[in-house]
Amino acid sequence: MDSNRLIKRFVYLLGLCAIIASLGLFARPTQVMALSAGQITITAITPIAPKDHNGNCAEGPQAMYLQVQVMNTSGGTLTNVSVNFTALTGTPSSLQLGGGESPTRFIGTMADNEIVNIYYFVDYMQLCVNGVGTPPNDGDLLPYRISVSDSNAGTVSSNFNLEVDQQQSANAGGLINTATFGAGAVVGQIIPYTVSYDFGNIDDGGYILIQPAGNKTFNAACFRLVATDITNATNMNVSPNPITATSDNQLHFTNVQDQTNNGNSAATVVYYFEVLCNNQTTTAKPFADMTSGTPQKYSGNYDKPCTTTPCNFSPSSPATNPTFLVDKRVSPTTAPTLPANVTYTVLITNTSAFQSRIDKITDTLPAPLTFQGATVLSEVTTSNSTIFPSIGANGTMNFVGQPTTKITNGTLNGSYLVPAGGSIKLVYTVTIPAGTPDGYYTNYAAGILGTNTVGQDSAVIKVGNAPTAVTMASFAAYATNDAIRVQWRTSAESKVAGFNLYRATSQNRATATQLNAQLIAAHGASLPYSFNDTTAEAGTEYWYWIEIVNDGEPNQEMGPTSAQIAQQFTIFMPFLSR
Repeated sequence: MDSNRLIKRFVYLLGLCAIIASLGLFARPTQVMALSAGQITITAITPIAPKDHNGNCAEGPQAMYLQVQVMNTSGGTLTNVSVNFTALTGTPSSLQLGGGESPTRFIGTMADNEIVNIYYFVDYMQLCVNGVGTPPNDGDLLPYRISVSDSNAGTVSSNFNLEVDQQQSANAGGLINTATFGAGAVVGQIIPYTVSYDFGNIDDGGYILIQPAGNKTFNAACFRLVATDITNATNMNVSPNPITATSDNQLHFTNVQDQTNNGNSAATVVYYFEVLCNNQTTTAKPFADMTSGTPQKYSGNYDKPCTTTPCNFSPSSPATNPTFLVDKRVSPTTAPTLPANVTYTVLITNTSAFQSRIDKITDTLPAPLTFQGATVLSEVTTSNSTIFPSIGANGTMNFVGQPTTKITNGTLNGSYLVPAGGSIKLVYTVTIPAGTPDGYYTNYAAGILGTNTVGQDSAVIKVGNAPTAVTMASFAAYATNDAIRVQWRTSAESKVAGFNLYRATSQNRATATQLNAQLIAAHGASLPYSFNDTTAEAGTEYWYWIEIVNDGEPNQEMGPTSAQIAQQFTIFMPFLSR
């Protein structure tokens, strides 16, 4: 055989090996793709999905959390980074997001060499419904794509596979000792879910996978996994890859060994979930799986009846919307001559018993007023924000905090955290340019968590020689247990007869109806005004307008502002014991 033919065959074999390796047929290595053009490295951490060895749809976990790592390898800071999950068509099985899980994660700002872990709840037994159907086969590769985008590098993607692995239910697979949901919850709270595992007969050099939920019914849309914290690890700290109390933000561990070979290893893991919705219920069924003989094992007491009564525990407080009060003020309240500079203050107070978080603060600044930057009194700054308005901005301005993505030494990262009973303050200056028409200019501010508006208030500034019957200082609505309280303040009144309050179930003013049967009499600017809307129903967002009835001058109107009474609900989490 001549040398050219030998070379061609050698090249062919090399190519064939590369294809086989890409399919994961030789081993189960962590899959890494470095994309220098995109300035991002994407790593898949969880390669295995356990399937019960009986091969039916009625036993074993059917869903799990995928973990992927995103690393900034650009040499500089990246901004507005987001991650997206896409399920790809597989043969004969495929993968999909489970529990209403969102495909998109906003990371925000990433420093050079920073690593962020993202967790996606996936359904790998999607053809199994209510215990009946066609489960995937042992060894099936379920493909998916992770895409990362940012302000500078565009979008880059990497394709990975989740491999289905047939396993036995056994005590050696990691028993669940206890599972306890922390106190709470309120929307925006990052609430702990503590699970203690007991591992036995770990194969030297094997792997361990830990999971907070394996049931397809887990509500991942409303309870988002953001971090994991191992608070205790016994007999699992053998190099080269020890599992210790500092092994955080990781679901899959390779090259694990039993330190004493006595089959008595244990770990306590705290999973942190961000509460995104109210009026929702969910149950989490944790599990583990590990290398312990052949075949591999998963938790022997996964989804088994509890031996204690009651079996399910709810948090100490019903989950609901947090009571965030938004207070918006401007100083001074008048600008008789132009150009002029004024200062706006937005104070957001959390009156619930639990620390909560605001995703962002939206502030609508009317043209031609322009943003000039935060003052030294502001607790919302460019350093703790991943999106911050530029000088000269107006209209709807977004102040976006850094999301929680990890825990380090027991401390969660992220910004715009508002402690129980505490507050966060945004203070910024605005320029009112020369030539601005006389009138009253209203500025609305609100706290936003996901798609939820958790508070709103407004401030009014009088420019030039606008009518002086009344100067509004604020107008806001907030929910109590069984009503919506509408409050407003004036900083000056002249020839004001009183006020009428209007309500609608949308922002369409034409659909609003008057609430007060008699005119709400004016009493001057010394005290605030309030009206309790006791006819408001829980679960419906209402919009309010205030009409100012003047003596001898045209009536003025302010609004809208909105609020919603939360529906009460309970989150159920299982308690398991042996």
